[in-house]
Amino acid sequence: MQPVLNNPEALNGASVLIGGIPSPLYYVGPGQINAQIPFELDPAKQYQVVVNANGAPTAPQTIQLSQAAPGLAAFPDGSPIAQHWDDYSLASETSPATPGEYLAMYLVGMGQTDHRVASGAAAPLNPLVRVTSAPVVTLGGNPAPVLFAGLTPESVGLHVRSFCRAIRKDGARRLPPSRRRQIDGREGIGSPVWTLGAQSGRPRRASSLV
Repeated sequence: MQPVLNNPEALNGASVLIGGIPSPLYYVGPGQINAQIPFELDPAKQYQVVVNANGAPTAPQTIQLSQAAPGLAAFPDGSPIAQHWDDYSLASETSPATPGEYLAMYLVGMGQTDHRVASGAAAPLNPLVRVTSAPVVTLGGNPAPVLFAGLTPESVGLHVRSFCRAIRKDGARRLPPSRRRQIDGREGIGSPVWTLGAQSGRPRRASSLV
């Protein structure tokens, strides 16, 4: 992944104000603008949104913010983007996850963090920026240990969550052999469910962990 230093507040003649604060823009196209909700705004409140296109502002529209609204990065077919932690190759049906292995998945909307990062700015590598509310990951209904949940270093507004396919402390597998497993998101906040390729067998060795 190439590092992104910052996102612009104006792009292709468009800009967005949310709560009076310029919003960093990811994409501007016909009929669609992808903007970052400013970190500076307090959650659980309403704010007005104004879009300016080539100097012409829209009428204000009101939106409601929540503490968190996690959304998983996925391919067009809806399958999640998950990487093997040891080499960052994609986990898939042809390269499935194994018990005891750590995976990395990418999200947005994970909520407040333990260090403030300015809107549009890339998250630092040191210190790592973690979410303040610990997420819960389950695989096939079983809890999976979360190694790290926070902002992706050198990227803007992108969260990464590293978790382990569930195994008991005695080493016995919680999950029977299978090709696909359901992943629950964040407990109590929408918690969407995704499907991930998985199989039984020896875990891949992690070269480094956070």
